[in-house]
Amino acid sequence: MNGKDWESLQVNIREYFERVIKELDTRYIDKFSAAEKAVNAALAAQDKMTAAAFASGEKAVSKAEEAQKDYNVRSNEFRGQLEDQAKRLIPRTEVTGLLNNVEVRIESLDKAVAELREDRSRAGGRSAVSMPLIIALLAPICAIIGAVLMWMLSRGGGTP
Repeated sequence: MNGKDWESLQVNIREYFERVIKELDTRYIDKFSAAEKAVNAALAAQDKMTAAAFASGEKAVSKAEEAQKDYNVRSNEFRGQLEDQAKRLIPRTEVTGLLNNVEVRIESLDKAVAELREDRSRAGGRSAVSMPLIIALLAPICAIIGAVLMWMLSRGGGTP
């Protein structure tokens, strides 16, 4: 090979490598740009998902707070009802005492009824009022009537 051919071959090889390097450089730039676009798109999508998740979380918190407020209101109403009910209810010890008192009274009434039945059965169907009681009641009445008559006669208002 002569010197001119050699130079021409060197130029051709140099141009070839420069062209290959330029093409590879262009490919790398395109790949980098595509990767950069993909990363940017992924970041944008992630930002949107994060914003959506945050908004959803905010809604969930808001709903939970509202539900808790409603529960607290109902719970306070229920507590108030229980408190009112407890105020109106009578304690067990007091009820037991009252029932014992009623039982004692019923027993005494049962005894009194039994005594009355026994007295009536002893009287044999006669009046339970005895003769001495009748005399004891009539004596003062007769004495009062006699005293009134004597007073009227002593005043001269009546003729015997």
